[in-house]
Amino acid sequence: MNLKVGRKLLMNSNKFIKIDSFDEWRTLLGKVKFKTFFHETEWESFLEKEFEWINFEHFVYDNNVLVSFASINKGSSRYVSHPFSEYGGPMPLGPVIDLREFKKDLIRAFGESLKMNIHPKALEYFSNISTPKEEGAGLISYWVDWRNKEKDLMIHEVRKTLRHSLDRLNEENILIATCSDKDELQQFYRQYLFNMREKLNLSLPMSFFNFFFNNSKVDIVLAKKEDKVIGGSIFLNYGDFCHYFINAVDVDDNPSALILFEKIKNVSAEGKIMDLGGTREGSSLETFKQAWHGEKKNIIQIGETNGAMRNSSMRKLWKYLPIGLVPIISKGLYPKII
Repeated sequence: MNLKVGRKLLMNSNKFIKIDSFDEWRTLLGKVKFKTFFHETEWESFLEKEFEWINFEHFVYDNNVLVSFASINKGSSRYVSHPFSEYGGPMPLGPVIDLREFKKDLIRAFGESLKMNIHPKALEYFSNISTPKEEGAGLISYWVDWRNKEKDLMIHEVRKTLRHSLDRLNEENILIATCSDKDELQQFYRQYLFNMREKLNLSLPMSFFNFFFNNSKVDIVLAKKEDKVIGGSIFLNYGDFCHYFINAVDVDDNPSALILFEKIKNVSAEGKIMDLGGTREGSSLETFKQAWHGEKKNIIQIGETNGAMRNSSMRKLWKYLPIGLVPIISKGLYPKII
């Protein structure tokens, strides 16, 4: 592979070549064997515009792998692949790469403070893969592959308790439809803020939802009851996958299962696998995702797994914030935990 344009050797490792030319980087992205939504230049450019402390840098490793990092310049410099994303990590170009050697070279070049989550699909192009126990990984996903299933029989693929929930929801005249306008999007976002506050989590700004609404690779699916939005989910499409990324619902109606079931049926007909997204092992969210009887996949994590917000004694005060302050304070806290 000829990599002559706009390159620099990264000081600490001659295996990483920095790509300074945006056009060259886009050309290389078109040649990778697998990449996620989060690797796209549109996503990276959006994050750079949204946060002045984020700057993306691009590298080729050993002429076989692309690596994109957000350089976080707030207080102390560190590298993250990728912020505000469940996945980042390497994008394979050529022959199989030794993952353990890649990890050693990565830490040698970028330091111990880097953070990277590798999509399970990307691991198919690597050898010498550490076990989750060796990596200390606590993140997993479940892949639901119903591509060869009859649509009318898909209901029998899920856990019995989930079938009962779906039957109940189907009796409540809940409409599942794509988000059609900014008013519905705003209703969905407000529901999302209430959910994030209740779960003691930081929220994304409204600008993220606008970005998703205007992106052709994103589907925003809503649940409506009597013309009121009672929940919604954001799905990202890339390769053979539809990625279940964000979900927020009215806790009384809780149409999460119905939204997801209808979407899985649709994407299965399109030849896609539903990736239920990153989940911590042993969480209540994992219990929900297990009910779809998908294939469990480990997400290899390299570097820091920051739990500052989860472990903070101040976290219990979060649910008492006025809802309008949740995104404002979240945006101020993000540089400390990314």
